[in-house]
Amino acid sequence: KECGEEEGVYKCAYRADDFEQKYTATITYRCCTGYARQEGKPGCPLRVADLENLLNTARSLGLSEFVSYASKAKLEGALTGATNYTIFAPTNDAFGSIPTRVITDFGSPSKRATQRGDVGPALTLDQLKDTLLSHVVPGWLTATDIQDEEIVRTLGPGEIRTTTYNGKKIVNANCVKVVRADQLASNGVIHVVDNILPNSKKSILEIVSQDSRFTVLKSAV
Repeated sequence: KECGEEEGVYKCAYRADDFEQKYTATITYRCCTGYARQEGKPGCPLRVADLENLLNTARSLGLSEFVSYASKAKLEGALTGATNYTIFAPTNDAFGSIPTRVITDFGSPSKRATQRGDVGPALTLDQLKDTLLSHVVPGWLTATDIQDEEIVRTLGPGEIRTTTYNGKKIVNANCVKVVRADQLASNGVIHVVDNILPNSKKSILEIVSQDSRFTVLKSAV
């Protein structure tokens, strides 16, 4: 066998003969979050960071709007639990593009939690939850793992199409730029994006008709 480190992982390639056919099997080992390999010692015994859960990590990154909306959508349990997730978390400014009022009491529509006191259209809890979960992918997906032109399923109704440029120095998710990648947490990883991810399940006509940036194109179609 041949073993060696490559891009933050440890790989061993095993070569064997099976019924006169030669084949190679590669096993990839990755250290648990917060630990690293140490020369001359097996496994990953070196503790390199004390990591917090996804919710606290988002809070420490200054993503207060994401944390606030996650609380309204009752996602704290998932983001602080033992299951690993990858989050494409929008910046605070990005959340300015969605309605700020959230209906919290469906029995009495007049009772609404208002974040900034504005009177624009309200967002139901289900819509808010779907929007946030469309930014969450099951498991670990670091910048190294992200592939060009890959479609990944989210926990919400949409999918995320990832694209990479310039040797992965530029990473996009649904054409939205990742501005801060690989913010590790004890139960996952956060990639900060500079906008709300558009729903990739929508048709081109639906996207054009619902986005004010395409008013000229909308009038043409």
